[in-house]
This record gives sequence, structure tokens and C-alpha cells, in this order.
Amino acid sequence: MNMSSMPSMGNSNDMMNTVHDWRWAQEMWPNCRNLTIYGPNSPQSPPSAIQIAAMTGKDSWYGMEKYAKGVTWICLGLIGLTIIPGLVHRWRRNYPIQANKFLTSTVIGRVYLSGLTLFRAVGYRTPSFSWGKKGWGRYYLPQMNHLIVIASVWVAVTIWIFTVRPYYRCLREWGSPPLSLRAGMMANGLFPFLFALGSKYNIITIVSNISYERLQVYHQWLARLVLFLGFVHAIPFIVQPVQEGGTALMHEYYFNPDDYQMYYTGTASMALLVWMIISSTSVLRNLSYEFFVLQHVASIIMFLAFYFIHTGNELNSWLWLWATIGLWGIAILVRMVRGAMASDFFVGKRALVETNLDTIELDTALLDQDPMIRITIRTNVKWLPGQHIMLHFPSLGFMQPHPFTVTTLPDPDRPDFDSTAVFMARARSGLTRLLFNLNVKAQLSDKLIENKNNYTSPTEMGHQVILRKQHGIASNNDSADVESEVQDESEKNSVTACPNLKKQGTIIPASVDGPYGTNASAASYDGVILIAGGSGFSVIISILQDLAIKAVRQRSSIATRQVHIFWSVRTSSSVQWMREQLDNAIEILSNAGIDTQIQIAITRSGATVGLPSYARINASRASVETICKDAIDEMSSNYVKSVCCTVCGPMKMAMQTQNAIRQSQRAILRGRSGSVAEVYLNKCTFSW
Repeated sequence: MNMSSMPSMGNSNDMMNTVHDWRWAQEMWPNCRNLTIYGPNSPQSPPSAIQIAAMTGKDSWYGMEKYAKGVTWICLGLIGLTIIPGLVHRWRRNYPIQANKFLTSTVIGRVYLSGLTLFRAVGYRTPSFSWGKKGWGRYYLPQMNHLIVIASVWVAVTIWIFTVRPYYRCLREWGSPPLSLRAGMMANGLFPFLFALGSKYNIITIVSNISYERLQVYHQWLARLVLFLGFVHAIPFIVQPVQEGGTALMHEYYFNPDDYQMYYTGTASMALLVWMIISSTSVLRNLSYEFFVLQHVASIIMFLAFYFIHTGNELNSWLWLWATIGLWGIAILVRMVRGAMASDFFVGKRALVETNLDTIELDTALLDQDPMIRITIRTNVKWLPGQHIMLHFPSLGFMQPHPFTVTTLPDPDRPDFDSTAVFMARARSGLTRLLFNLNVKAQLSDKLIENKNNYTSPTEMGHQVILRKQHGIASNNDSADVESEVQDESEKNSVTACPNLKKQGTIIPASVDGPYGTNASAASYDGVILIAGGSGFSVIISILQDLAIKAVRQRSSIATRQVHIFWSVRTSSSVQWMREQLDNAIEILSNAGIDTQIQIAITRSGATVGLPSYARINASRASVETICKDAIDEMSSNYVKSVCCTVCGPMKMAMQTQNAIRQSQRAILRGRSGSVAEVYLNKCTFSW
């Protein structure tokens, strides 16, 4: 961004004597194209007094800071609009009964829900289009509510830039083009928000209760807006000299000793910004997420260095850059401190990695079928249902932390002890496949596979005992197990004291960072619909356990009366590792009087042994839209007023669920939804 105000004052005494007052410059302005072009820093260039006079009333260089301030207020205003919904969301989590009664029984509450339903009816839609002659691929635009915000900011900024005149000064030597400076200062004002939206810890998440991964769409599109403004800023600096004196004059300006630094640092900044945006596309990012993160951070540091030099603090531009570095630095510092505290200062923490080797054979053909891995780690981190933790395994190389959703919950009765965090993931590629291969190699070399049958991880078993004890259904044997686990809690440098640990898993060093994400608890809604595909059930099981805990411990403050669950898996073996947690949660909810129904779809042919008897089993794929509609209709007949639907699975499943919930919003607005007055959709996805 060339913030150069104007060339240095000329030395022509004749010209200075000709100017008696500033009215001369105002009269000459309409005919300025007839003036002689001298080029950059010519001794015959117009004096500063004349240039200042010519700017009067014509978007003066000295007032350009207002554009950075303007976009700052626009962004702050948009963030302010999210504060009230964020406060209502927290209120519903903490006081579900009171909040539901107010929202469904008072005029203010019904007006609020009606506005929210209208917004969701429009916003719960994701425009897409296919590309290629035969529709080889499909590109998804941001969800409509995101798209409206993004498009509104783009249109407002674009109109603001191009409706203000003039675009250029009389001549290039009379000052930098106003169009360039407007665009440059607007881009400058967006930087603090761009970095805040891309940080895992940020003030926007705190005030709006919107998790950082849902803000990624704004981070990506705000970066593209900054790039657009960068092009608008750069092009006039090229166009005007070329129009006035051809490429020779452009070359003279670019390599002018006084402005050379600004031109080449601006070019480098633009090149880095283009690269960061291109490399952040999903196609390139998915090739190697680790490489993407490393190069992205390195590119950001180089970009900021060039940008600082380029702006030179003209028009107080560094004020926004220091704010940017402050927000980014605080986010990094908080992550480092919390990660160090949660990981015993990055030393000593161990994780148990297991595979479902009892359901697959160790041959290459079957290992390519995306088997499951289970990671168990003890940590002092306290998380909420639906939140995820970033795990890093130093022994596997310098790889960036990866997000894993926790399937268990901390024990609320023992806050002073470390909690057992269990993570489930499908071993597709990258880190998960590397962990799977590491475990398989260790088990083959130890020749201990024959001891794997009917085994439950000691740490997960301890967690299930705690869950049963909390709800008053623990057996006498469970009590002994609990006492044993309490003693093991103090051993922070190991996963468990079980002597047979190596027979079922591999222990590797690990570090913990988090938790991240917002509370996905559904206890504040009358009806709950939970939809998952494959390992996406990790989110669903944590929500179920949260409902089970509150159904016994806080029954007077839980609104939920009906729960519908749909789980689509490839084979029945995927159900086994979560079977005990699922059985306990269903038993507790049923005993608490909460109507709970579960449907499991097996998408690949194979045996269906070992599946829960209380579940309805489908031997083929099912229509998610039909499942959602039927569940909402049944809840309506049972006088359910508020419904929460959580989906975690492939993109196609998420889109089908979203379409079904969008149709329910229309039914509510038309008065055809019976007793249901609200349906909220919670999409859990990391495919940004």
C-alpha cells in the first residue's frame, strides 16, 4: 500500500511567484490534463502548497484515515449484532426451564423466536453448483446466512470505494490516486478482524458464543475481500503513469530511489497474499494439512514484515497493524500456556492408541477399508459435550496438532483429579493412518494379538464405572474398580497401571491443547434429534452422556423429554467400541422417563451381530430428510415446543439434515408444525 502523500516540494521560483493564492490551483484543476508531465520528484513538480490546494474538497490525502475507521466500525457493528443471540444461548444453557417458558409463553419470547425462525428459514440453505461438462464436481458456497453477511460487506465496501470521487489526482506527480488510498486504508482497517477470525482463541467467539471453526468462513472470505481491495489499491498506481507517459514513466516511478522501497514491498505483500489464499483452498489444503499450516504461518510472518515496511506508519496505519499483532500474539500465548499446563509442560504426558484389530484381518486389502482407532489420554483439561481437543504426538515428527472430539465427559464429582479423555477416529490418511500403522506394527512385532478378545481399555472402563456410579446403578465390583482408578489418578506420567496394557495398544508421548468449540449440550430443548455418520458419533455420544448425567443429577433443570438418534455406519464393528457408553446412556435416559429411540443403518453388507437389541437396524442407507421429518412430526404430537437437531457426519448427510430442518422452519412460519415453535440446527464439521 503506497501511502506516499505526494512528491517533495518543487524548487521552481517562477512557479512559486506565479501562485498568489490557492484559488489559482482550484481554477486550474479542470484543465490539469494540459499541464506538463515532469515525472517523479522533478524539480519542476508543483509545490506542496499547490497540491494541497488542489485536494481541497476532493478526498484529501490527509483525511484518508477515515476509511480505515469506517470499516472498523462496520465490523464492530456486525459483531455487536451477535451479542444478544449469544447471551440468549448462554441463558438457555444455564436456565433451560425458565428460558423455554419465557420464549414460548411470552409475547417478547414469541416475537424473538419468530424472527429467529425466519432467519433460519433463509439461512439454513447452502447454494451449490456443479462444474465440468458432465457435472464432475460440486462446489458449495457458504451457507446462506453467512453468504448474506459476506455479500453485504463486499457490496457496501465496493459501493463506498467507487462512489467517492475523484479516482485520480490531476497528475501522478500531484499525489497518490485517491482510489488507491481509499482501498488501501479499508484493507488496513480489516486486518485485526481478519486475524481474530482465524484464531482459535478470539474475542469474537467470547462475545458471540460462535465457535472458531464456524468463523472460518468469514476469515476466508474476509481475506479475499482484502485481496480485492489490494488489487483496487495497486491498479491505479499502474494505470495513471502508463496513461501519462507509457511504460517508461511507470518504470521511472517503480524504480524511483525515494519510492522504490514502497513499490517492491507492496508487490511482495500482494504476492504473499495471493499465495496464502490459493494455498488455503480445500483442494490444496487437504493434500497435506501439516504443510499447509506451516507454510501459512511462515507466509503470514513474511507478509506482516513487508506490509509494515510498505505502509511506513503513514496515516497512522500501524495503529491497526499493532492491534492485529496484539490479537494474534495473545491467541498464541494463551494456547501455549494452556497447552503447557494441560500437557505437563509438554513432557511426560502419554496416550494409549488402540485399533479395532478384533474385527479386521491384518492384510493389505482389509487395512485399506478405513479402520477405526481409539486414543485414550488422561488430562487435567475440563471440557464440555461436543468440544474437541487438539492432540500432538511429538514422536511422530514435527506435525501440527489435530482436532479430535472427546467421546467421554469429565467426572463432575472429582474435579481435582485428571479426567479420562477418549477419542475415536477413522484411520483414513495422514495422522490417523500413521497412528493405526504404528499400532499394527507394534502388535505384530510383540505377537500379542491373540490376547485381544473381549477387552475394554482400562481407562475407558474406569470412565464407564464412574458414569454408572453417578446415576446410582453401580455394582459392588464397580466400587472396587472406582477405588482402584482413584489411586491411579495420581500417576500422571502413565495412562494406567494395568500390566496388560501393551497387549491392546501402543503408548506414545502426546500433548494436549484445548478444549475448543462451544457447548453442544441439548438439555435446554424439549426434543433432541441426533444424527451421525461413522466416527461422527463421537459428538453424539458426548451429548447423550451429558443428557444422562443431567437427567439424574439435575432433572429439575433439564427440559428434554424425547430423544431420537440416527447413526449410519459402514459395518457393525464400528458400533462395538461405543457400545458400552451407548448402553449406559440409553439405560439412564429411559430410567429417567425420557423417551429415547435409536436407529442404526448398516451401509455395507455383513453380519449385524453385537448390535443393541433396543435399536432399530436398517441393512441399507436411509433417508436422513425423512428421518428428521418423522421425528419432528412425532415430537409435535407429543406437545414438544423446542427441538435441537445435531448432525455430525459427511457433507452429504449434513446437507440433507440442513434441508430437512429448513423445511421445518417454513412449516413453523405457516403454522403447520403443531406444537413445535422452534427447531435449531447444530452442524459439527471441520471441513473448512
